[in-house]
Amino acid sequence: MQKNIFLISLLFYSLTCHAKEQKTFKELWEIASKESVSGYPNNAQKRELYSDEYKRVDKLLNKIYKKAIKNFGSDKREINNLKKAQRFWIKYKEAECYTQAYPYRGGTGELTMVLPCLIELTEIRTKILKDSYIYEEEKNGR
Repeated sequence: MQKNIFLISLLFYSLTCHAKEQKTFKELWEIASKESVSGYPNNAQKRELYSDEYKRVDKLLNKIYKKAIKNFGSDKREINNLKKAQRFWIKYKEAECYTQAYPYRGGTGELTMVLPCLIELTEIRTKILKDSYIYEEEKNGR
């Protein structure tokens, strides 16, 4: 009996997670807004929404970055240049976003200021990598 309850719980959790992943950030934000007493997500809800979205855009960035590296083939010099540029970009992104959130440092709203910045800069970097290093046929999924 306990095994069945566990399996049902695991299945429900899996379905809930899968359904959550299929919704857009905007849809999830609207759901959180409707669930909130104030009609607007609270800081905990915002952190969760932004954190999930940041994970999603960061995963996409990493996918595009790996394709870009692969497109250089065996050109070690260009691979090293891109790796160096990416390391510098990561440092810039973190410094920029935490600096923007300085007025909220240590407060409950700090991450609700940092995460949207990280999302935006990550999306911009992904576009730059895609536009600069991914060939047309790869952009179109071929």
